[in-house]
Amino acid sequence: RQLADYIDQMRGITSSSRIGVSPNQRVWESALLMAPRYRRAIAALHTSLLEGGLRGSVARKAYARAMLGIAMTYVGFTIAIGATKGKSWKQVTDDIAQGLDTRSRRFLLWEVGGQMIGPGSKFTSDLRLIGRLVRQPEDMKDTTLRWVRAQLAAAPTTAWDVLSGSGYIGE
Repeated sequence: RQLADYIDQMRGITSSSRIGVSPNQRVWESALLMAPRYRRAIAALHTSLLEGGLRGSVARKAYARAMLGIAMTYVGFTIAIGATKGKSWKQVTDDIAQGLDTRSRRFLLWEVGGQMIGPGSKFTSDLRLIGRLVRQPEDMKDTTLRWVRAQLAAAPTTAWDVLSGSGYIGE
């Protein structure tokens, strides 16, 4: 059962009913949050890191492998982008160092056509949140609210935009 739960968590499909979430609660979560089952599965996986036994061991190995895979992918793309832009090896290695530092504003992001793009997932979102909180602890409230806003479904996000007078990225 632990192995099955772990596999479900990695795929983001934890069974809400199996863990006791009522159908009414699932409806409300779906209306208010973006991908609530996925968020719950990722939160459970984060928690599994701290556990002992099979679940904790498998979660730690998976995290290490996932982080290595993401890092290596980032390095490969950064080298390729640097080569196409004619950057020196020193500039490329500086970009790599910045892009792999969770405290950096460029964590796992590349500038392409004037836009910052990168691999998006709940994992990278959570790592960016932690990095921002470490980098600027005095901005904890604003950083946390921005992260929460990013987790909301379309209707509450639109309401937030209307009430605040600006969109998520400030327009």
